[in-house]
Amino acid sequence: MESKKGIRSLLRMNPILWKALLIILLVGIVLLAISNISSFNSNFKTCAKIVHEIGVLCITITPILFVYELALRRLFVHEMSHEVERVINKIGIKEEVANIVRKSLPKSYDNILSNGISDAFPYLDPEHLRDRIIEAQDAEIKILKIWIPFLDEAIEPNLFIDAIDNRNCKFKIILFDPKSSEAIEKRVRTLNYSQKYFQMSIHANLNYIHSVWKKIKNKDNLMVKVHDDFISASLIGFKDYFVMGLYLHERIATRSLQLKIEKIRNGKETEFFKQINQHFNSQWNNAYKKVVFTESDYSFSET
Repeated sequence: MESKKGIRSLLRMNPILWKALLIILLVGIVLLAISNISSFNSNFKTCAKIVHEIGVLCITITPILFVYELALRRLFVHEMSHEVERVINKIGIKEEVANIVRKSLPKSYDNILSNGISDAFPYLDPEHLRDRIIEAQDAEIKILKIWIPFLDEAIEPNLFIDAIDNRNCKFKIILFDPKSSEAIEKRVRTLNYSQKYFQMSIHANLNYIHSVWKKIKNKDNLMVKVHDDFISASLIGFKDYFVMGLYLHERIATRSLQLKIEKIRNGKETEFFKQINQHFNSQWNNAYKKVVFTESDYSFSET
């Protein structure tokens, strides 16, 4: 399989050479055919012999050139990869390269990185959340949103259960209070959704989380609170970074620009991560109701 991929990549890298070799091969075949036909006529035997020799030469040289090109290119790539690896592994070379790159970038870019912003996405991809939860181990996963549009898609029941019971992950989820009509109405006015849709969406999240809660063993590792405070950003946090989306007019946070904010940069905790983490912890501590799950239902209790 790997050899087939390698040959295909070589064909793409030098198409003119391979076309030339194919033409030479076809010319050789045609010349051999002509020589065999001409050999039946005694007047053309000498000419047919010459044509035959040229045809044989064309057919013979084609595979030789092909093998030579294949072996030479592979040898070059092999030797170059070893040489590059040797150079990179020299003492201090990584730091030198990092310094060169840093100096070549504008200062504003360095400021962005040093404060924790490492990437941006046009929207929140549920696959990204799913992949990170698959990888999570001994992690506290923090979610602050009005509601989570793709919750059951991103975190399937078996993935939820496996993360909590088998990989010691702890979920802290903060959602809007579906009973707080005043808080919901303020957000409704900025979007083309009804208050009823908001409430149904939040309850759908809570019903799904409740269905997972009933199946897990480590029930203390799945905690949900609700609030009615104004929030300007949605947050999904892992041990080493947050993904932050903005609540904008006529756009839910999931469909807005997402910023990835890393915890550590140059061996230190970044300022932006620190602020975002403090913001979440404050929202968590100030959330005035927690969701109490039982085997039959869920309810809200003052914290």
